[in-house]
Amino acid sequence: MLLLAVMLVSVSTLPVWLLGAGFFQIGPEFGLTAVHFGWLTAAFFLTASISSLLMGRRIAGIGWQRAMRINIAASSLLLLGFATVVHSVTTLVVLLVLSAAVYGLSNPTANLALALHTAPRRVATVFGIKHAGIPSSTLLAGLAVPAIVVDHGWRPAFLAAAGLAAAVWWLIPTDAPTAHHAPAPARSSLGLGRGDLYSLAAVSALATWAATALGTFMVAGAMSVGFAERQGNRQ
Repeated sequence: MLLLAVMLVSVSTLPVWLLGAGFFQIGPEFGLTAVHFGWLTAAFFLTASISSLLMGRRIAGIGWQRAMRINIAASSLLLLGFATVVHSVTTLVVLLVLSAAVYGLSNPTANLALALHTAPRRVATVFGIKHAGIPSSTLLAGLAVPAIVVDHGWRPAFLAAAGLAAAVWWLIPTDAPTAHHAPAPARSSLGLGRGDLYSLAAVSALATWAATALGTFMVAGAMSVGFAERQGNRQ
């Protein structure tokens, strides 16, 4: 279940990370600058936030397994779309926004599956590992540069990502595993008030923004100071 949750989040965020990793080809092809790329990234995560807020409450109704299948199918089709039908900035933006909406569905879905099927004593560890989904995605996008993008272009990288997303479908169990329902902890055992939760949310947001900027601009930033696309050595 943990591997499935990590892979679900990973493939859902691949569009924006692959866009960043391949921007040294995508930008010149469509006449986009680093400023445009910043706006595209911001639009992706803003859309994902709104999508998560709107669809998060509906996941319990349709079930996490069905939500995962919807997520994986949509991710595969959208990644395939990037590889085949993106020939203008408009199409690129539309597919990126749709991908963001799908990503907004993935986190609540993964969280629900883990919450229901994780033993109470392992919840903190499991949810901590689950957040490896986005670093895993940036790792895959970075590896795609020397492995695929340099020699074959950015479109085959999206095509390979679509295949990876489709493979995750087979990790979704057909029968629901045994659920573990942890009792709700008393407020005194947590020691957190409403203000503490707001502070925690603010700190989390700042950390997320830093990680997002690092992941999206890493390849472009490295190349701007002289690193080669393949070897990672200075030219």
